[in-house]
Amino acid sequence: RKDGALRWVNVSGVKIDWDGKPATLNFLTDITERKNAEAVIQKQNRELTDANITKDKFFSLIAHDLRAPFHGFLGLTDLMIQDIYELSREEMITYLQTIQKSANTVYTLLDNLLQWAKMQRGLIEFNPVNTDLALLIEDVSSIYQGSTAQKDISMIYNLQRPLFAYADSSMLSTVLRNLISNAIKFTFEGGEITITAGSENHSVFVSVKDSGKGMPPDVVERLFRLDKKITTPGTAGETGSGLGLHLTKDFIEMHSGQITVESKPGEGSTFTFMIPVINIP
Repeated sequence: RKDGALRWVNVSGVKIDWDGKPATLNFLTDITERKNAEAVIQKQNRELTDANITKDKFFSLIAHDLRAPFHGFLGLTDLMIQDIYELSREEMITYLQTIQKSANTVYTLLDNLLQWAKMQRGLIEFNPVNTDLALLIEDVSSIYQGSTAQKDISMIYNLQRPLFAYADSSMLSTVLRNLISNAIKFTFEGGEITITAGSENHSVFVSVKDSGKGMPPDVVERLFRLDKKITTPGTAGETGSGLGLHLTKDFIEMHSGQITVESKPGEGSTFTFMIPVINIP
């Protein structure tokens, strides 16, 4: 073409007689649109194949992460049944705390998996209302009083009150649960977690900072990727699939917001998300 664009052309011909001489009558058909459509279909097929492979890997990881707490749960219950009359009160409490921890791990994983599955099928509705994030943070944090007490972790709150934003409280509850539970998971016994929330430039922000293990840059880069398995155990051997952080990122982006991570090995991590006070789709 005169504009330099390349075109796909199908050339065909038939033999004819031209003034008593053999000749060929050629036909040129522009098939560029067909070729472009085929390229789009091939690209979509590759993306679908990659997505299915990623999902297969993901569900394999989920199954693995479900199996681990169940093994601990079943092992302890078997042990308690066998030695029920020989165990001291302190031993019983220790076993029950471990069972509770395993149950909480399974519940969190299944809850995240259910919400992720709903999102993949387009079944999660975005229902923003005027929400006081300071109150929401306090409500969600109260769930983890037992977990923080077990590891002797101090919770510090720097919250602007009130702190209103037009947000889906259910989604942000999930976000906060994932960030706080992760902070507890990676904080050493006797450490502290600081939750800060405020407003700036027509947005509200929430940060969850822990004094835990921290992460190297290559781990931070892979945190929100579903196709990458982050296997770093918690300070008490806790496990996780990484699905919670992936879900957290999706929920924040549905609020037209963003989430960032700052972390260094041995210096803890800080997760911060920011959303507009009035959501802009």
